This record gives sequence, C-alpha cells and structure tokens, in this order.
Amino acid sequence: MSADFAIDAWLAEEGLVDADGLSTARAVLAAAGLTTGKKARMALAKKERAREALWAGVAGWCGAAACEAAARATGRAVVRTTRERCAGCGGSNSLQAARLAAEACRAAGVREVLVLGGAPPARQEAARLMREAGGPRLRFVEGDVRVTEQDAKADKARADVVLAWAGTPLPHKVSDLYRRREAGDPPFITVPTTGVAALFTALAEHARNRRP
Repeated sequence: MSADFAIDAWLAEEGLVDADGLSTARAVLAAAGLTTGKKARMALAKKERAREALWAGVAGWCGAAACEAAARATGRAVVRTTRERCAGCGGSNSLQAARLAAEACRAAGVREVLVLGGAPPARQEAARLMREAGGPRLRFVEGDVRVTEQDAKADKARADVVLAWAGTPLPHKVSDLYRRREAGDPPFITVPTTGVAALFTALAEHARNRRP
C-alpha cells in the first residue's frame, strides 16, 4: 500500500468538482499545516486529519440557488461539490425542494399552507423539512379526523393556499368540504403525486405565480 496519496484526486473523491474549489481546499489544508502549495501528494497518515480540517474549513454547495444561503450561513468558505456533500440539501431531493418552496413563499408572502391528506410519515417529514428550510407553517387535515363544514371554512380562512395531496388517505367527503369554492377562499391546488418533493414543488410553483 502506498504511504502517500494524490491530494487533488482525494479532494475529488471527497466531492469537490472544480478548480476553484480545489484551490480553496488546498489553502485550507495548508493553513492547517498539512501540506504546502507546491506538494502534489500527502502522507497517508495525515488523511483523517486532512478530512477533518477540510470540512471544518469549507462548506459544500451543489449549485442550486436554494442551497447557497445554507452553505454561506455556515461561515465557512463555499466550494462547489457533489450534491451529497452540499450543506444545503445533502443530496436530498425533498430538502432541496423544501428550500426552493420556502424561498418562493417568503417572496410571495405565503405564511400558512393547508395540506389535505398525506400518510403520517410523509406529513412528519414534510413538516420537519419545511421548518428546517425556514418556510411557511404547514397544517394538515388527516384522513381519520372528523371535519365539519364549519371546520373547513375556518381552516380555509387561515390559509394562504390549500394543497390536496393526491393519492394519499383522505375521504372525498372531507376533501370536498375544502374543494367547494366561496368568495375569499384561498387557491386550491391538487398535487399530482404522493412524494414530499412533489408537494413542495407544487407549493413553489404556486408561490412564484402569486408573486407581484
């Protein structure tokens, strides 16, 4: 086994994807006393210390606009990386979609979203990701809860938009209470698929269309 390794090749394995990122990473490693600007290789014994120094000094960014703010908020130097190393989404389509939706909702003034349906694990994940993204409050109408016409009117009065999560547990007699249109009701949008990312994508699209 080789007693050393190529620094640039290792940085690429760590997820860095461009020359600027490699240069920034090398500067971080040099500042930690692990290499110099001239050396192309590093002793194998230093690899774990190098990994710790690297990610203590840089934050990955996958290139998505919604993830850039999260990467910069770390206070570390921001470098382009693979999605798995992104400080914003960590490779998660759902989290990236949540950040995009949160950003669009802030710009459009969407503060409360009423979601009809959704399996319990999906609701929990959606609520957690939206809180993490700093987006609007999500309120859920569950399929096993009795809802009256007055309940539905009160729910709609508080919401900026109603999202019906298609294909998820919710009796039609319940969803129909929210689908009925009256003056002043918020927009009613059907999300065509069950995934959390699909829910957030539909919300983001609505918020962008709502922006002045």
